[in-house]
This record gives sequence, C-alpha cells and structure tokens, in this order.
Amino acid sequence: MQETIETERMLSKVDSVLINGTQLLLNRIYDHIGFNRIEDDILPHLVIARISQPASKLATVAYLKSYYDEDLELNRIYKYMDKLYATRRELIQQISVEHSENTWRKNWHCFL
Repeated sequence: MQETIETERMLSKVDSVLINGTQLLLNRIYDHIGFNRIEDDILPHLVIARISQPASKLATVAYLKSYYDEDLELNRIYKYMDKLYATRRELIQQISVEHSENTWRKNWHCFL
C-alpha cells in the first residue's frame, strides 16, 4: 500500500516536471523569435498552447486550464484576437519576417 502511494506521488511530480519543461522550452523559443517585444500576458499562452496542442479556441481554453492552470474565458479570447489584430498585427508581422530573414541568412547554405 505504501509503495503504491509513493509511486503515485513520484509519477505526479514527473508529469509536473514535463509540463513545466515544455513551457520553459517554448517560452525561450518565443523570446528568441522576438515575440517578447510585445508586452502582453495572453499572447504567450495562446502561442504556446497552439504549438503544444493545436486545437479550437474552446479546446485551447480547456488545455490552458488543465496544463497551465490559466483561466481564460472563450469570449475573452475572441475579444482579445480582435484587439490583437487591430493593434498589433503589423508588429507581429514585422517580428515574424525579421526572424524568418535572420534564420534564412544563418542557414541559407543548408538549402543549396
């Protein structure tokens, strides 16, 4: 009995480490690309969720709650996406193009 309890306790910690490890890795990639220039508390969660678990916005809400304990309401995400498009679209495009160009410059020889 004690062995089972200890095994379950250890396995629950492993799950937590894996989830946190994934988030740490994806946060670094997010920052490396340059999206951290956008001061925002929702965008990183949506981007990481989209990479980790591509799904509908409704499924994204459940995923963020389940794995990251983030409470984002579906309606808030829809409003946020409209606002993001209206106010940050050009900056997001600029960051994306800059990152793509830098990646191409550093790795162009791999495509020859």
